[in-house]
Amino acid sequence: MTDYVHQDDVDFSSWLEKSLEKHNVRASDVARAIGVNRSTISLWRSEKQSPRAEYVSRLAEYFSTFGEQTFNYLVREILFSVHVSEMRRSR
Repeated sequence: MTDYVHQDDVDFSSWLEKSLEKHNVRASDVARAIGVNRSTISLWRSEKQSPRAEYVSRLAEYFSTFGEQTFNYLVREILFSVHVSEMRRSR
């Protein structure tokens, strides 16, 4: 099966890295804001784990405060990137 979506656009760890860099925030800031341990963010960044639904929502809420995208759009974007990341890992 051919994946027609460019990996950089959907890989969750890449999305998270780009978001941290774009908004000039540290992983520890995000961890504190969404109520997880900093090591959890590290697991997400290394693709060893994906966020559960409640944390997807918290991530979207956190990053939507920067005003670039709406909360609902970010939830969809994050869920899609998590899904594609998990799909690629299972191959």
